Amino acid sequence: MIQDNSFSWERMSLLARYYMPAIKKQLLIYLIIITVYFIAGVLSQMPYWFSGMFMMVWGICQFGFAYMFYLAPLAFSRYDDEALNTLIPARGDEKALFVIVYSLVLVPVFIVVVTSVFALIAHLIPDYEIDLLSNGFDNNAIESMAWDDLFPGWSLWLYKLTGYFWMTGIVLYVVTISRNNKILKSILATIVVPMISGIIAGIIGLVYLIYNQTTREFFERIKDDEAVDNALSSGIMSEITTWLMSYQSIMVVIGIICVVLTWRKICHRQV
Repeated sequence: MIQDNSFSWERMSLLARYYMPAIKKQLLIYLIIITVYFIAGVLSQMPYWFSGMFMMVWGICQFGFAYMFYLAPLAFSRYDDEALNTLIPARGDEKALFVIVYSLVLVPVFIVVVTSVFALIAHLIPDYEIDLLSNGFDNNAIESMAWDDLFPGWSLWLYKLTGYFWMTGIVLYVVTISRNNKILKSILATIVVPMISGIIAGIIGLVYLIYNQTTREFFERIKDDEAVDNALSSGIMSEITTWLMSYQSIMVVIGIICVVLTWRKICHRQV
């Protein structure tokens, strides 16, 4: 039983030492993935026969960027012995703070910093055209247009990072409440949750757009082969932006709820 009721950085360091083997392994894997992404991106631009193969590897790594964020809590998935976990000489709030900060702050910072360094190196290579940083975070055209219309420039990064936050928060909660098969359940969560939420949001968004006056006017003009003015196109983008913001806001609230439940669950384990 811990007698000291004050927060202790010394006990936090003991937590870090306990989880360090898994943390080192995870960050090493992430570093390898980002390095492969960089090398494949560079070689895919070379005018040789193997460039197509490396373009495929680059695309696979690009797809996996989001999952590096989502699966950050897996560093704590190997510790399935809850009895051992509760006997670590640290308070429940110290454990919760360490797990949450690592998953939601330290890992994202590590990914962004390492990717930024490689992106800077790639920028110095003559005739290299791929933006490793932007492409790595999958900034697609529709989202860029919608969010730049509302908040120019940096807003798309905020949109992406909040997306990583809520999914990581859900995975963190899954890892925390699961007694076994934590890795499998976490991976399933990253597939099932976006799919279900996307379907629901898509249906709601479709109904919203169908019954929206601006959208009806837009499609009526297209149907009648009439020209669509800039004001109407801007109105459509504004409607899409509103829908995206509403969806993201709801999912962020869900992510916050999962983080709070994770905090309470870890604190409750303290003996």
